[in-house]
Amino acid sequence: MNLIFIYGPPASGKLTVAEALAELIGYPVFHNHVTRDLVQGIYPGELAANYELVDALREAVLSYCARRGTSVIFTFVYDGPQDDEVVRKRLDAVMADGGDVLLVELHAPHDVLLQRVSNVSRTKHNKLRDRDILASLLQRNPYPSLPYSDIFRVDTSEHEPEGAAALIAVTTGSPHQWMPLTTTCDGKDQAMQWFSSVYTVDRFDCAFGLPGLEYREKTVLRIMKPRMGSDAGDGANLPW
Repeated sequence: MNLIFIYGPPASGKLTVAEALAELIGYPVFHNHVTRDLVQGIYPGELAANYELVDALREAVLSYCARRGTSVIFTFVYDGPQDDEVVRKRLDAVMADGGDVLLVELHAPHDVLLQRVSNVSRTKHNKLRDRDILASLLQRNPYPSLPYSDIFRVDTSEHEPEGAAALIAVTTGSPHQWMPLTTTCDGKDQAMQWFSSVYTVDRFDCAFGLPGLEYREKTVLRIMKPRMGSDAGDGANLPW
């Protein structure tokens, strides 16, 4: 079982990227608002007072998935050290049953977060949409990284959701397992050069977009883990 644990501040694109990633690798999405909305429905206006139930539900679901070998993409807002014990229990629940964890941190400049927070798409799960409240939260809380060394970081202000998802997707395969990946880039030569330097590329096909749309080459890759000695970084040099 693989747990892709995506975290970041509000409006960093966690659910959007998670859904794009699910399209690429086929894992179901267990996003943080599923349990929040459930508990809010049981205890209207008393979510904070009953957050222990939110945490218990999340831990139970992830532990169950680990026992059954069901890989999951999970999203989370990490507020700081006060969340460390909850996160540790969540990860331990997965690894105790033989699961593997990939930690993914999404981030973006504050002005980008403030611009996104009022998007209509955020109404679906009763997400925060008030710019002033978010500005206050960002001023009080820097939304730090988790206290782990092996974290994959993506600046979502530099990548479209599909591009950010592709960056995460290429880290989920094992050295012995091919993983299909479909993404877009501006040029075959540029993309091939970059991927060949960083990944073992088994196949590289190109097809043009539909008539009437912007013509961009669409690449279909089967790729493996990064080559030894290569530095994929945070994807800043990717061709999309």
